[in-house]
Amino acid sequence: MAIIKVKSVKDIPKLKEFKVESTNKLYFQENDYIVKIFLDCYRSLDQKIGKDIFNLLVKLRKLEGESQLILPHDIYMTDKAILGYNTKFINASNVNFINRETKIKELLEAYQKLLESIRLLANNNINLVDILSGNMLYKNGDLYLLDFDLSNIDKNYDSDKLYIDMAYKIWQIILRSIFKYLGDYSLYEVLNHFRLVDFSRGALGCGIISVTESLEEFYFSLQKSLKVDDNTTLLDIDMVLRRINNGY
Repeated sequence: MAIIKVKSVKDIPKLKEFKVESTNKLYFQENDYIVKIFLDCYRSLDQKIGKDIFNLLVKLRKLEGESQLILPHDIYMTDKAILGYNTKFINASNVNFINRETKIKELLEAYQKLLESIRLLANNNINLVDILSGNMLYKNGDLYLLDFDLSNIDKNYDSDKLYIDMAYKIWQIILRSIFKYLGDYSLYEVLNHFRLVDFSRGALGCGIISVTESLEEFYFSLQKSLKVDDNTTLLDIDMVLRRINNGY
C-alpha cells in the first residue's frame, strides 16, 4: 500500500484497457490489479471534492485486509491532483448476473457475512453513496463490495443508523436478485402473494428488530410459504415465478 507520486497519467503502470465509464477509465495491471483513472478534472486538491476523496481513499486503505471489501491499494497522484487508484481484481459476477444455480441459503449466508464489513464501514463513518448492483460481486459463497470513491466520510452520522441504512439498501439489491423474473408483477406483489416477511425499515430504525433477526424471519417465511430448504436454488424460485406469470 502506497501513495505514489507521478508526473502524469502516462506514468501510471497499466496494461490493456478493461472498461471505460463516464468519469473514469479502468486498466488491468500486473498481479491481478485494476487501476481506476479519473477523467473528470483529475480530482484537483485545490478543490474540496479533491481533498475529500483523498481523505476517503486514505481512510479506506487503512481498512485493507477486510476480505469482503475491495478497497483502494495504491493511490496515484501529482502534487496538485489525485489521478486514480488501484484495487485487487476479482473475476466474479455482479449480483444482476448471479448464477441461478446458486443456493438461496448460501446467498443469504453471504449477506450475513457481509454485514460485518458494513458494520466496520459504519463505525468508521464511511457512508456508501454508490450502492448499486454493479458494485456488488458474488463468487463462491461470498459477496464483495467495490467502487468506494463516491462514498463520503460523515462524522455527524450515527454509526448504528448508518449501518442500518447501508445494510437495508444492500438487502434490497439481494432481494431483487432472488426474485429476478417478476414478469407482470411487482416485487411487493410477489412478497405479499407468498406472505414473505421483508425487512421493515421502520422497525430496524426503531431498534425493534435487528438486521440479522430480519434475515432469519425472511428465510423462515421462505421455508414456510415456498417450502425452501438448504438445497433450493435461485432457479427454483425462477420456476415458481414463471408458473405464476403463466397462470398456474
